[in-house]
Amino acid sequence: MRAVRFNQTAVRDLQKIARYSEGEWGSVQKERTLDRIARACEMLIAFPHLGIESRVKGVYQRVVPKLPFILLYQITETDILIVQILHMRQDS
Repeated sequence: MRAVRFNQTAVRDLQKIARYSEGEWGSVQKERTLDRIARACEMLIAFPHLGIESRVKGVYQRVVPKLPFILLYQITETDILIVQILHMRQDS
C-alpha cells in the first residue's frame, strides 16, 4: 500500500498555510484546513490518478475540495510524494 510523503517545499507550504489560517481565522479553522488537506492527500493513496497531469511531466495536480489549494504530486511505486501546495491564485 502506498503512503503519502511531503518534500521540504510542501512541508514549508503547509506551515505557511497553518500560520496564515490561524492568524486570519483562529486555531479551529486552521485545524479544519489542515484536516481537509490531509483527507485530500489520503484520497490519493486509494486513487492516485484522481488528479490531472500538470505542465510538468510526471507531476499531477489535484484541487483540495472546499479549499483554494492545489496539491502537486508525483506517483511512485511505493508512495505519493506531495511536492508543493499552491493557492489557486499562484501559478503552478
